[in-house]
Amino acid sequence: MIDNNSLTADYFSKIQILGTEIDGYVLSNGTACLGERGTARFLGFSTHSVLDRLASNLWAKELEPFIPKDFSWSQTLVKVTANCPNKGSNISVYNVKTINAIARAYSRAYLQGKLRKNQIHIGVHCATLRDAVADVGLEQMIYDSCGYKPKESFSQRVESSYLNAIDIIQELGFTCSLPNDIATKKDILKFLKIPQSTLNSFLRKHKDEIKPIILETNLIHAISSKAHKMYGYSLDDIVKITLGMDTERGIEVKRKLFGHIGTFIKTKIKGEIEWREILSKVFEGLDLHYNYTIGNYRVDFFIPDFFGFGLCLECNGYCHRSYDPQEEDNREKFITERYALVRFHHKISLENLINGILKAKPKKVSTLYDIEQLVW
Repeated sequence: MIDNNSLTADYFSKIQILGTEIDGYVLSNGTACLGERGTARFLGFSTHSVLDRLASNLWAKELEPFIPKDFSWSQTLVKVTANCPNKGSNISVYNVKTINAIARAYSRAYLQGKLRKNQIHIGVHCATLRDAVADVGLEQMIYDSCGYKPKESFSQRVESSYLNAIDIIQELGFTCSLPNDIATKKDILKFLKIPQSTLNSFLRKHKDEIKPIILETNLIHAISSKAHKMYGYSLDDIVKITLGMDTERGIEVKRKLFGHIGTFIKTKIKGEIEWREILSKVFEGLDLHYNYTIGNYRVDFFIPDFFGFGLCLECNGYCHRSYDPQEEDNREKFITERYALVRFHHKISLENLINGILKAKPKKVSTLYDIEQLVW
């Protein structure tokens, strides 16, 4: 445990996640954290003593292959200054990166069938969470709930993940031909598998953002080039190019960097959220159907096997209040005799929608809005 006398928990809020209230904190250095018991609940542990074992490097052998070699455990003891029940006390907190590293390990172990029977429920829980909450998403959830406004905008904090992106592109095989991590156009073309004309066009459009390095003569000769003048590119610029171009490799990097939610972080929100686009990313791999036919009826979204049962999602807008009430009752009865049904308003937050979906039960209806408060 890190006992950091200089850090304090200055912001606090109760965060509703999966029907459970969890203590969220923001420290004096802007780090978003959860309390010890809240971290255990968030990860699906029956007791926070599991965290103590993990903090002592007593990882279950099933998890070891899924823990990054450079992973640094971060359990921090801080004094609470925020106005809350723990004010004045010293408490243990866990930052978002640590929490997500644990969730990622359980999720990957579960998806590869490596967990023991008594661990599978944690694996299912964490696999679902990983699809629902990316690192930046959880951080933002805590910030919003605590009323904390970080100095960097949401998009700036996403961009700050470029350091992780460098590691990812190198893991995927990107190498620099020149010393000091300087790449050539040939290196970029080989990695992205694109024609040179496509790369040149992109570089012209983004000349204010990507600054090539003029190579010295000895470096040009080192790669046996006959050219009199050549440019190199830093790893930071390689990341900008990779994430900025719509290539298969770029999509692969985005998924590894942000998780499934990261692929729609830049979605434009204009009035109603484009739920079809968002849900297709959240439920990638779960066979999500659109405008699916059930008997004589259609539902907006359908997942045939949502952890053991069929799930229907209805973006109802204003609850179909202009429809025939009797016909709507018949429709709902027909659907719920077979599947779980979640009705949600088109302006619901992603956090509330995911919480509602994760609490869905077979042959039950979940309504994620207060009908009396709907505005025509």
